Amino acid sequence: MKKKDLVALTHALSGAAALIASIAAKGQIGIPEQPIKAIGYAVFALGCLLFVYSLLFLRRAFMGNVDPVSEKLVTGGPYRVVRHPIYLAMFVMCLSLAVGLRSWLGIALTIVAFFPSAVYRARLEEAALADKFGGEWKVYRDHSHFIIPFFF
Repeated sequence: MKKKDLVALTHALSGAAALIASIAAKGQIGIPEQPIKAIGYAVFALGCLLFVYSLLFLRRAFMGNVDPVSEKLVTGGPYRVVRHPIYLAMFVMCLSLAVGLRSWLGIALTIVAFFPSAVYRARLEEAALADKFGGEWKVYRDHSHFIIPFFF
């Protein structure tokens, strides 16, 4: 198995583990269920909307590959602000579900396993994008945030 395929698999499995852990270990945090459940689910829905919105801009370029499949660099919509809005959306979905279910284990796996795997995968994607798009990529990279707007 190629390194890039292993990274993609690790990323998918860490996300699945965080979601399963959130559901399996719900109610671990000793705080009242409401309003935290409603807030968590509302933020989860916003993450889902960001995911779909990002996909609308990627269209057929979203193939799950680390290497770019598009002949055009996508820089519109949510990509104007962050270079990896899909990973941001996935992080928001995993974390908000864990918070809404009051699961320490889900929160921990999201922060310790899922997010670092997304960052590593995004770094590999950025190297591939730099190879493919050269100067156009550098200009885009210098004017956008990595995953978290205005922070990272």
